[in-house]
Amino acid sequence: MTGESREVSAYERVGWLLRQWRLMSADTDLRKLQPYAEVLAQHGHRADASRVSRWESGRLRVPEAVLRSYEEILGLPRAGLAATCEGLARSWGARPPARTVDVSDAALSEAFATVQGACVEGVDWFEWAGCVAAADPLDDRYLALLDPLITRLVSEASRANGLALVTRYEALRRLIEAPLHQSRVMRAVGAQVIDPHAQATLVPVVLIADVRAEKAVNTLISLLGQPSAQLQLGATWGLHRKLSRHEVTPASMAALEAQLAQILFDGTNESALLKIVPLLDVLPSQTADRLRRLRPQLFPSRPRGVSGSATSRATMLATAVRGATARIESFTGREVDPVGRAIIEDAYSATSHDVRHQSALVLARSPYAAALGEVLIEQTQPNRCFEGAPGVLPYVVSKAERDALITRLGLAGADVRQTLIALAHVPGGPVPGVADLLDHDDLSIAHAALFAAGMQQDPVLERVAKDRRRAPAMRNGARWWLDHGGRVDDVRVV
Repeated sequence: MTGESREVSAYERVGWLLRQWRLMSADTDLRKLQPYAEVLAQHGHRADASRVSRWESGRLRVPEAVLRSYEEILGLPRAGLAATCEGLARSWGARPPARTVDVSDAALSEAFATVQGACVEGVDWFEWAGCVAAADPLDDRYLALLDPLITRLVSEASRANGLALVTRYEALRRLIEAPLHQSRVMRAVGAQVIDPHAQATLVPVVLIADVRAEKAVNTLISLLGQPSAQLQLGATWGLHRKLSRHEVTPASMAALEAQLAQILFDGTNESALLKIVPLLDVLPSQTADRLRRLRPQLFPSRPRGVSGSATSRATMLATAVRGATARIESFTGREVDPVGRAIIEDAYSATSHDVRHQSALVLARSPYAAALGEVLIEQTQPNRCFEGAPGVLPYVVSKAERDALITRLGLAGADVRQTLIALAHVPGGPVPGVADLLDHDDLSIAHAALFAAGMQQDPVLERVAKDRRRAPAMRNGARWWLDHGGRVDDVRVV
């Protein structure tokens, strides 16, 4: 296992997701290629069994119109497959699903009216962004509306969950790829990122990596030195993508080396330094060697609490993947194929956040999300934590896992911080015990508790915001959540 199966293409991953939904169809006839192709043909597509097979094996790029028909035929949320598949393509540097670029004025007017409504879902933002990106140029009546709408979209994407995150995140990526609108998105991103009290900054920072310009690289480098853990982590993930795609100029590389050297000199704890360790794997070897020599004692192979050697890490990863694949196989009665196994491996252990994020999203949008939630709860129990499993849990966690996670907050040896992050993504409202954890001596746990309280719109936020005995960072953070709102969900589990 390499921990990053890039040899499996974006189109193969798209095809795997489509195939899994077709094979799990309630209509047994649709599980067969020929009857399914006939239904697609009735929806106006040039489809036969051979073409469907090529789409589902990744040998042929799937048009967006076909993805929409898969959603309609199989009873899936609108734009759920389309947004997920578009994200896969962008992250792997492939061409996104082909879509129409002919946008009528009526369609554009309807899209703008929809996203200005009281109830706007991710599909509305995704389709609006497609219209805006394709309309060239926009007239003044629409341009005047863009900035406040994009600001709202950035805020919602930073707090979104599940399908609501997929559609909003990919809506922003659509706009970033449109040269006329990229600067507007970056202004909205920058406004949230530079707010010293902002609480949900990870998604906006990661979006900067989608801008193919040296200024974006330099912005990420500067964010590495910020005190916020979310800013540091987002900048690390963004720079990893830039380095992997060879989008860092020699001048920016020198600035990055200087910033990393400063972090190494100033670093006082292993946990903070581990954030930048993945960058050394994608830096030019000479640069990475120079940085390692600065303070070699600060670079253990991995945190000792997780595993002590490369061999044990590989063993734990193999065990975790076996657990996930076994649950899927018991659910389907079929063996998980190599593409599915690669997606699971990458969700658990890819060194690139982009690969890990997109792989986890595929699993979350697959028919197996609920079954995987059960596995991940088991794999993240105290003293049984498999490396990578805690990072996947927030993607697939649902109300079914809520009680088990709440119980875990009181267990000795539990990873309280990670449990709080998972609970922030669970439907069900305020989480018992979070108020007490806001006063935890470990600041990382206190901030995670604030994140959970903010995402769940816990009434404790009002008290924290007014309590002058608390640290200013906690008071201001609570005010930020009260101003922006909590978790954004489109498809609610009740």
